[in-house]
Amino acid sequence: MKKINSIAEMEEWFLKPGEKRRAVFFSLMNNREREYAFLRYAKKKEFKWINGDEIEPDMDNCGGFMSLNSEHTMGFVSGQIYMIGREHEYFAYADTEMVIKEMENYLTQLY
Repeated sequence: MKKINSIAEMEEWFLKPGEKRRAVFFSLMNNREREYAFLRYAKKKEFKWINGDEIEPDMDNCGGFMSLNSEHTMGFVSGQIYMIGREHEYFAYADTEMVIKEMENYLTQLY
């Protein structure tokens, strides 16, 4: 299982060669503060929902598990995929608390 501990590590993971899309999973578990930081960061970095819709942090919600993908898309992740994906070479797991704090710091510097 690949673990992501920082934004820089996540960005590096997305750039690894290969034809398959890479995903970083986040466990947000109904924490609105984390969700809001996650959504704001994704929007600022020009991610879109997997269906191509714009991210609207003040209107959108997250599920318990979310992913950011190397194609600059974001989506919901089922609990089953989250659990069985640990052995998948194209999935990584964020240390959500560490990475979200870094996202919050990044956003604070912008505003």
